[in-house]
Amino acid sequence: MQVVYDNCYLKCGGEATLNVNLADSYTLQSNNNPVCIGDVYTATAINNFSQTVTIDKWKIIAPNGSVIKDGNNSAQIQLEVPDGIDYFTVVASSNTLCDGEQTSKIEVLEKSKAPTGIEGEFAICKNTLYTYKAISTLPKSEFYWDVWDGGTKTSYTGPVLGYQWLSDGPYKLELRQIDLSKQLCLSNAYAQVVEKINQVELTGDVSSCMYDSYNIKASLFVGLRYQWSVTPVDAATFITNDSNAVNLLWSKPGNTHHTTDQLCGKLYQTSRSTQPTRTRGRSFTCSM
Repeated sequence: MQVVYDNCYLKCGGEATLNVNLADSYTLQSNNNPVCIGDVYTATAINNFSQTVTIDKWKIIAPNGSVIKDGNNSAQIQLEVPDGIDYFTVVASSNTLCDGEQTSKIEVLEKSKAPTGIEGEFAICKNTLYTYKAISTLPKSEFYWDVWDGGTKTSYTGPVLGYQWLSDGPYKLELRQIDLSKQLCLSNAYAQVVEKINQVELTGDVSSCMYDSYNIKASLFVGLRYQWSVTPVDAATFITNDSNAVNLLWSKPGNTHHTTDQLCGKLYQTSRSTQPTRTRGRSFTCSM
């Protein structure tokens, strides 16, 4: 500022100058509000010309008053949002800028409930396409899949996933969801390990009598559907036939029987010799 004066009576005059420094005013800009647990939240100080300005002191305060994070002499502060709070307050203090202290309250949203399961086969053959379905108790959700196939991770969306396993493992499925009925965040993951079928073994008694109860087992793979059959079809009656182990009753005599399992392009077979009073000429198959 400058002032000039001239006194015509005294025939004198002069001038004076005063330099006034105008400080910036600033506002707090948030990358997100509300935020989710695990998000990286960023607060930035911005002046009237949309330029970042340095703040003397930053604090992020929890609802109980404790300081979660602080910082000095920077234009922004970042926080990985912790679990266990429903909001936090950002406080910025400046000794040189107008609006010396500014605060901003940031809401933390709850996570959605996790999915309750995955439907599908978890013992798999390499290079085979499988279908997996999301299981949830929520009326309306958006689903997110992460698939680990060996060293490769791929992501998909939707309630149904079609996937062809290409590597030799390890394999894993992770399923998350967002509850669309209200404003909530992505849920924790429901994780499912997937196992590659390498070798199948069939075990059972080497002989059996007619009308005897006979048990046979195939290697157990969790999530695999077992389908058993006997040849000829009238040679025996299945008492139980709903897992990797079956119980049957022989009803027709024969010579030597074979138990066969064809899986992942391989044939697995065991032979059993029989006594004259025992069942003979029987072949039964486990397919998956």
